Amino acid sequence: MRNYRIVRKKEADRKKQADRRFPYHVDLPVPVSGLGRGLTGMSDWCCDNAPIGAWGMSTVRSERHKGEAPADFVRFHFMNAADAEAFRKAWGELTRQG
Repeated sequence: MRNYRIVRKKEADRKKQADRRFPYHVDLPVPVSGLGRGLTGMSDWCCDNAPIGAWGMSTVRSERHKGEAPADFVRFHFMNAADAEAFRKAWGELTRQG
């Protein structure tokens, strides 16, 4: 049987490492229906516009506030501000400052 506590800790460590390595973040809320092909388009945009190794992607869950359900986000990580801003402009209203 798999030890899910260890898996969650490794995932959390990986996300912290990404946040340290990539100082610029763009968060996109994930609707209940998911991002579908939009996520593929965002990843393709990064491959086409950001240098190899200069971007990454992870998931983030917002903190739970009293009476509210937590929200899920996809976080795109970038090495430089210009790539993060260009991504934010390309995907417009879907993004929030991260």
